[in-house]
Amino acid sequence: MKTFVTTQLDPRALARIAPLAGELVIEPWQETGTIYQGDELAERVLKDRFDHLIVEVDILHEDFWEGIAGRHRVRTISVCRADPLTVDREAATAAGVPVFFTPARNAQAVAELTLGMMIAHARRLVDAHNLLKSKRFEPASPKDFMKTYGTLTGYEIGTRTVGIVGMGAIGRMVAERLRPFGSTLLGFDPYVDAMAMERLGVRKCAIDPLMAEADLVTIHCPLNEETLGLIGPAQIARMKPTAVLLNLARADVVDDDALYDALAGDKIAGACLDVFHQEPVLPDNRFLDLPNVLVTPHIGGASSDVAYHQGMMIARALEGYFAGGPPADLVANPEVLDRLESPR
Repeated sequence: MKTFVTTQLDPRALARIAPLAGELVIEPWQETGTIYQGDELAERVLKDRFDHLIVEVDILHEDFWEGIAGRHRVRTISVCRADPLTVDREAATAAGVPVFFTPARNAQAVAELTLGMMIAHARRLVDAHNLLKSKRFEPASPKDFMKTYGTLTGYEIGTRTVGIVGMGAIGRMVAERLRPFGSTLLGFDPYVDAMAMERLGVRKCAIDPLMAEADLVTIHCPLNEETLGLIGPAQIARMKPTAVLLNLARADVVDDDALYDALAGDKIAGACLDVFHQEPVLPDNRFLDLPNVLVTPHIGGASSDVAYHQGMMIARALEGYFAGGPPADLVANPEVLDRLESPR
């Protein structure tokens, strides 16, 4: 038995996986720079006769399954992603292959960055940092100092209303971390009931009143047909002139032009953006020129702890598989479970 690992896993997770995996071949894409397309991965699997795959960014769409069909049987595919969209799940199910995944692997990382960006914007941290680092802060009098002090004066998150769009794993963690601040919390999510939100200290709210009431609107919903353009011109127009919008989800949830116009025209106070319509972000991106926008290059999940979280979930999935019952919460195609062959 052979297992091919093409992403980084925490040593503690590997210690659990190794006894199950037979021969382990570990080639993390973060080190090799290799991201396999389907036909390339099929060729590698056929060459080395891998039984189990642990991947993150490799593409296992139709050409992968066509490449191995009738020539080799892959037993399991483990995908270190919250949504295993890099795998053709219908093809995997047709082949009787369970697809394991890692829901909420980076939820804590994104939630913590969200709070960090809120505080950074509220307290003018970037402006204050840049002022001192420029070595041009030389107030000639107390009056000069107080002028700068006034310019850098912000506000406290705990005195504000925060609207959370999407109350999944990340949205819930944001709410849990905001409660000690004392913020008033509103939540929009048609799939989470009011009682579940209430337990988190969140008042369930429709999207339009949330946009109108919130001082900070933070987006944490997935991108799908329902959420594409969810925050459009009408929703942005409802925001307070003092409000700030944070998007650490997907750029296409928000109407790009409407957001830019609101920011450039000072119709809202600011934005914190970790996602963009074109990534990597190019130097000519128009949002980079706006002084009221705090930007990061899609690093919401860039935490070294994510490798631990995802690795432990994959270890749990494989342990369950070899014991005859993989955990349903980590199986992206649960319909395959009733017809799994013996793992040995």
